[in-house]
Amino acid sequence: MIEEKIANIERDKRGKFLPGNPTRIKPGQVLNPKGRPPKDVSLTSLLKEQLEQIPEHSKQGKTWRQLIVEAWMWGALKGNPILLRELVERIDGRVVQPIAALGEIVFVIGRGYENQV
Repeated sequence: MIEEKIANIERDKRGKFLPGNPTRIKPGQVLNPKGRPPKDVSLTSLLKEQLEQIPEHSKQGKTWRQLIVEAWMWGALKGNPILLRELVERIDGRVVQPIAALGEIVFVIGRGYENQV
């Protein structure tokens, strides 16, 4: 029934509905007032909970998060280049690398410009 009504509504040559069609969303109309339903427990949320726990073997009472950060820092200090780069990037941010180009650059977005480049 609904499919028949939608099929009979006139569209433009691109397939978009013409103004005045009854299926168009009205300004201010909300189709999903409650929003997205909450997710089930995800791996990320479980990991975040676990990171705040104190493991049984922790002699100083440090959380998993603290132990991981310490191990990361010790690894960087011992010369592990991957850990060192990650540590620096998280502290100072990624280094921006400038891009240089010689000549004219033309950016084309969309279709219909194939012959103009």
